[in-house]
Amino acid sequence: MTEYLSYADVSRETGASEAVLRNRLARRRQTRPGSSPDPTTIPEPDLHIGQSPAWKRSTIQPFIDAFSKGTPNPKYPSKSITREAKRQKDAELVKVHLPTIVERLSQGAKPSQAVEGLGLHWLSVLAVARHDADVSAAIQGTKDQ
Repeated sequence: MTEYLSYADVSRETGASEAVLRNRLARRRQTRPGSSPDPTTIPEPDLHIGQSPAWKRSTIQPFIDAFSKGTPNPKYPSKSITREAKRQKDAELVKVHLPTIVERLSQGAKPSQAVEGLGLHWLSVLAVARHDADVSAAIQGTKDQ
């Protein structure tokens, strides 16, 4: 069975908000026919479910890879650099505060409470966990308790 990804799925995989993805799709539709899209241009959806677009994994994966790696957008090169710098900063903060986060989660704190006062957002912790096996294992270990 073919896997289709929604805005929410693509948002989770790229770290971009659904609004950013909607804007990129709207902008894509305003480009001239025949112009070569840059890697951060979201492809046309393979189908629509109601009014919601859906992409096959094979169609959207190049965009996810380019966007997640911070491939520079030719119009706004500084944004991708800033995005990568933020990811690195978040990864460092998560690793520094991981024992505190794990302790708070083990004591029954909600995820948003576990990162309170640490300069982090819970979604940043999840993004780091997606790419760091040690962080992922530590957080998963709190669910088992």
